[in-house]
Amino acid sequence: MLGYSELKVALDKLRDHRMWNLFEDKTNAAIVISSQLLRCPLHKDEDLMANQYYYNSLGIGQKEILSIEASREEKFVAEFNRHAVEYGCRQVDTTVPSIECCKDIIEQIASQGIFESIQRMAGEQSSRAIEIANELKENGYYLMKGVISDIECEEILRDIERIARQEREGGYAYLYGNKQLSQRIYHLVMKSECANRLLKMDIVKAVADSYFTRQTNHDLYYLTSWHANILNSGAAAQKVHIDENVPEPIPEWPIRLNVNFILQDYTEQNGATHIYPGTNKLLMQPKHLADYKAIVLAASRGSIAFWTGKVWHNSGENRTSSPRFALLAGYCNSIMRELVAEEDNIKYAFKSNSIEKVDRELMPLLAAQHGLKDYRYD
Repeated sequence: MLGYSELKVALDKLRDHRMWNLFEDKTNAAIVISSQLLRCPLHKDEDLMANQYYYNSLGIGQKEILSIEASREEKFVAEFNRHAVEYGCRQVDTTVPSIECCKDIIEQIASQGIFESIQRMAGEQSSRAIEIANELKENGYYLMKGVISDIECEEILRDIERIARQEREGGYAYLYGNKQLSQRIYHLVMKSECANRLLKMDIVKAVADSYFTRQTNHDLYYLTSWHANILNSGAAAQKVHIDENVPEPIPEWPIRLNVNFILQDYTEQNGATHIYPGTNKLLMQPKHLADYKAIVLAASRGSIAFWTGKVWHNSGENRTSSPRFALLAGYCNSIMRELVAEEDNIKYAFKSNSIEKVDRELMPLLAAQHGLKDYRYD
């Protein structure tokens, strides 16, 4: 049986922000651990401390903790297993009762070895992020394997399929390409909570921080695109392009970084991205393609691919009978917003005030419809 001291250590360590990242619902995690703590034989003074220190601070009572629902424990276990791979923890066996899974997780959290492992990983991630950023500036791309767990890949993939089907059936899906065989799901940040978790991964943030690093008091970058791209069977290959569409010569400083979260195996047959290594140094739009060699960014499920906005690339043709899903995040240097001297936050103004009050002739000037590819606007 878990001892009181172990449970207290587990709760204390959950206060470390990296430990907390194992769980999206942090209150639920605290309730599950507290329910174990209340079942321990406690001394009178320890029981009093536990009540004051844990339960009151969480805004929950002993009754709620003692009558904990099985769904809370199941959620606790599912969240831990989703992030175990990322944080170097061991996934628990879900074929045993959830209460046993919870005890296994709590023991891991209370373990000094796991805690030290996560702290060590934080340092390793920082060093690795610098290496990846350097590789991006050298070759224009980088592939990390085995970053996202199979459990999380499957959950997000099912959610993206649901949204894609809903938008098609609703008649407002954004379809494009030959015979409209490709579909994009824009504004994903408002549509899929499980997909949004990927944006909060420590390694992704560390790579973006390193790639866009500069001396400034402002934010380094912003998320400017977060969408799913679906290539259905027969979808044609894209035209080779770059994602920094500014006048040539393209500036040397980083403008855009693309992050592809790979939820299913990418192969040459199902349309994996083609990359032209080193073309990021040419600082120009693609031309004379025969003079340069492309590679196929084949990758296993759970990988993350990074490539810069300067490197030449395109998605391939899907020659299989199944759709190929891509989850794409685009990060842009905050310098771009500063260059246009955007002092007004127009989007916030539209939200705070009725858009009907705005002169229709001013709409294009305010970029009011920019990026609204999957929304009707009258």
